[in-house]
Amino acid sequence: MATTLMIIEGYEDSLKAAQVKNSIIVDSLSKALAILASPTKIDVIITDTELKDSHGSATISSIRAVFTGVLIANVSCNNYQIGMESVSVGADDFILHHDLNAKAIANIINLSLVRRGFKKTLEKAKNIATIATNK
Repeated sequence: MATTLMIIEGYEDSLKAAQVKNSIIVDSLSKALAILASPTKIDVIITDTELKDSHGSATISSIRAVFTGVLIANVSCNNYQIGMESVSVGADDFILHHDLNAKAIANIINLSLVRRGFKKTLEKAKNIATIATNK
């Protein structure tokens, strides 16, 4: 099954170079939220932290409130602290804008998907252990 990627604040050149085929590009948080409210299945979102209708960690919080998939913050101001804040409010990872290129996009998506899979496996094991100890 192909992964569907949403990019908020487009990086079309990097996406083409990374050979991302299933992508939706929007230019605002409000448009992204409208798509997330629709039946369209999105697996990964890469969003700029500075959008025309949202800024900083509020962007990440707004998306995370309605999206449980992989969420990656692109920190356009190249501020590591904002990247860390993004992770603390729900991003799975972040990338500084000056590091953004096709290889970086592919790597961060793949690593985030693997991490997400490990987290799900760990949660299942914890649930099984809890059930077993309550018997």
